[in-house]
Amino acid sequence: MGIIVIAHYRPHEGQKEAFIDLIREHQKALRASGLITDREFIEMEASDGTLLELFEWKSEEDSRAAHDNSAIQDVWRRMGEIGAFPVANELVEYQAPFSHFTPKEY
Repeated sequence: MGIIVIAHYRPHEGQKEAFIDLIREHQKALRASGLITDREFIEMEASDGTLLELFEWKSEEDSRAAHDNSAIQDVWRRMGEIGAFPVANELVEYQAPFSHFTPKEY
């Protein structure tokens, strides 16, 4: 059974476009890895500029296997250099029962 994840990315000041490029690269690396399903990515933005990416791992085991995938690890490392990975409760949208985000296409 698949596992849905919502990834939260907060680019550092002036790094939004570079971070969006890394999200595109992330999506390609995830597809190439064979660890995710064919479900389309959903991309969103929070009111504070946090970028969100929703996708589906094929399984819990596959989500853990990403930590051994050098291409995915490289993207995650570079993301960490130009941004942060906030947790859900840091976003104001999650303080309401029905969170609203702006749809995006990276």
